[in-house]
Amino acid sequence: MAQVDDFPEFSTIKDLRFLESPGKMQENLYSPSFQVFRFSNFLDILNAQHNNDPINFANIRHNGISKFILRHSEYSNKSIDDDWKPHDMRDFEAPLAYSLIKMRSFLRILIRSQSGKDGKGAELFSCEELVQLNFTNYLRFLLNLPQKFTSTPTNQLDETSAMHQSFKIMFTRIIKALLTFRKEETGDVMSNTTTATSLLLQLITKVSYEFILLEKYHINIITKLGNNSLLDSRVVERLFRQYHKGLSQPPSRRNLPKVLVYNSYFSAQYSWYMCVTIPFLTVVEMAVFNEDQELISDPERYRQQEKNTVKTSFEKSDAMLYASYFKDIKFKNYQKFRSTSDEQFVSIQRANHDNSSVSESLISSSQHKPKNFNFNCESLATIPNATFDVVQSRDLLFQLTNSNYRTIISELHRVLKIGGTLEVPIILSGTDTISPDTTTVGFPKFTNATGLNLSKYYDMIPDFAEVLLKIILEVFGEGNVRMATALLNTTSEMSDFLVKDIGLHIAEMVGETDKYCRASQHPIGERNKDVHFFFQIQAEKTFN
Repeated sequence: MAQVDDFPEFSTIKDLRFLESPGKMQENLYSPSFQVFRFSNFLDILNAQHNNDPINFANIRHNGISKFILRHSEYSNKSIDDDWKPHDMRDFEAPLAYSLIKMRSFLRILIRSQSGKDGKGAELFSCEELVQLNFTNYLRFLLNLPQKFTSTPTNQLDETSAMHQSFKIMFTRIIKALLTFRKEETGDVMSNTTTATSLLLQLITKVSYEFILLEKYHINIITKLGNNSLLDSRVVERLFRQYHKGLSQPPSRRNLPKVLVYNSYFSAQYSWYMCVTIPFLTVVEMAVFNEDQELISDPERYRQQEKNTVKTSFEKSDAMLYASYFKDIKFKNYQKFRSTSDEQFVSIQRANHDNSSVSESLISSSQHKPKNFNFNCESLATIPNATFDVVQSRDLLFQLTNSNYRTIISELHRVLKIGGTLEVPIILSGTDTISPDTTTVGFPKFTNATGLNLSKYYDMIPDFAEVLLKIILEVFGEGNVRMATALLNTTSEMSDFLVKDIGLHIAEMVGETDKYCRASQHPIGERNKDVHFFFQIQAEKTFN
């Protein structure tokens, strides 16, 4: 059916370049100031945490995600109708959390379709940061839709508009319930729906924050598992020496460390964490979502196009970053850096923002992210040879497919400097990560995530660990690759949290949160008995 002409269409944000410009943020975001609040809130949380928090608060975090899953499962068979009568404010949170998860899955579909990347093979490529940015915009879009939209006959709407209508009706019913609840519980009568809408936004912020906080806990735990670092500590020490030497060099010879985070699974919080806690790095984030999916599936054609592609120069931005940031990031030695607390790292970040010597417009644009972090929303083909000292990806499982993995790994090798490191730490979770025949020794497989057969949703590589190791050995050369694998003990609340959070996130990506949460219902404290692996490959580039 044709969409009703009277109502606006929601246009998704399809890349993240506008985050570098205050003007473009104003053009693309309904509430640009929210991004400043979001980054400030991230720093507040980091400021208050301790390295041992994942251990000290493991039970609280594990119970938090277990309750989230249980609440979602319980609500999946209920609905908000005109007769819905909540008993207290907590009754508003469950339907909101349920609906907002569905909204995220719907937004992933919109992002893919509006960017021309729909279809199998692109199913999981919509990056988490795009989803979160579109989510904040979409909420405002729905609230601004005229009320008459809710009474438009569904048969006059196309499929997308019908989804807009269903979410708008849900918000309308919650606002109505809030008005009734306030009157019955307190005797206060709200003069109009403005106050109720404000209260609704507060509830949405609370429930959304609960979901985003799960990611923060996830990052905190994998940092703890990595000896309090998101990068291998030996690599960090090498980068520190490089940074320290660069401070005394003239601009033309300055070689400040640069890291590529190849990521679509985590939001910007992951790179923010790396930038703040390893402040002498420049971090650039990219993802396979920015590639032409047809081209990247043809290694020879991609290679030819890459040779003819105009490259992005980092020289000017690096020089500006040194003048406005790196010259003030000083550690006497590596031991001094390693003994710095998260609270001190946050102080460094905030002091640098406050005392920046760059123009006022650039100060404004950098308040929503670390200065040493940028998204690059172009193809890997635009990156010059030998640009990065480290390339890290924790989610290649969801970016590599049977058709693109050769091109991606070859490109990651190309953009590394000689002596640079590729890090691929991945958690493989699910019942089929190990053969039931315990006499068979082989690589862990991954096609299942707690009841979800992922091969139904995207062009995944079932023998991922084996295929990945073979292609990295082929591209980097034998003798330049190290591999380690370990069983994750799910009697550990930290490990069980990671597995549950990965499952929940994957389920949301493929639109199967209901199914996952029903399959994952366990009484609080009861452990899942599936087998899970922490699988890590580290490769050094020794030749072009």
